[in-house]
Amino acid sequence: MTALPVLLVPGLNCTAEVFSRQIPAAWAFGPVTIADHRRGGSIAGIAAAILADAPPRFALLGYSMGGYIAFEMLRQARERIERIAFLATSARLDNPEQRENRLRQIAIARAGKFDSIPPAAFGTRCIRTI
Repeated sequence: MTALPVLLVPGLNCTAEVFSRQIPAAWAFGPVTIADHRRGGSIAGIAAAILADAPPRFALLGYSMGGYIAFEMLRQARERIERIAFLATSARLDNPEQRENRLRQIAIARAGKFDSIPPAAFGTRCIRTI
């Protein structure tokens, strides 16, 4: 059996470190790549940029916002994705509380205090700024 490359898509403001404990286990299945989700002006654009660098066929894992990107990658190139997994993500619309939280974070970022958002929302596994 040929090893299947594994592509991991981190969440919003997360670095590859978010997958530090999963990477050794994933290597048992094939080479592991962490997607660069900092390119593209939309989820569709980010997915297209990741797919441009991805192997012809691969297993895909999306974490949090990376799951939203993985759903879009599946829409754009289903034939290339042999296996898929989602962690801490949803296929549903935000509920009112999630929407309020998102709008609050946008307001904080617009006020020039973006650096305070990632530590509060994601802890130490994510970076302060990208």
